[in-house]
Amino acid sequence: DRASTHRARKVSAFVQTLGGKLRLFFLPPYSPDRNPDELVWKHLKADTVGRMAVTSTGDFARKVRRAMRVLQND
Repeated sequence: DRASTHRARKVSAFVQTLGGKLRLFFLPPYSPDRNPDELVWKHLKADTVGRMAVTSTGDFARKVRRAMRVLQND
């Protein structure tokens, strides 16, 4: 999505240290058809966890994991 954090020099330097084990591909902004994990995050934010009351960081993490497991089982 070309966010500045994804194009930062530190990111490029880190990728270089991996000796070809990781390659960066830049996609057009908001292209869920080419980046299916966008659909997962949309589901979590808009349809499940985003609609829940969260009482702590741990509570949030548990709810995200639970929602991800439900998606995996569907």
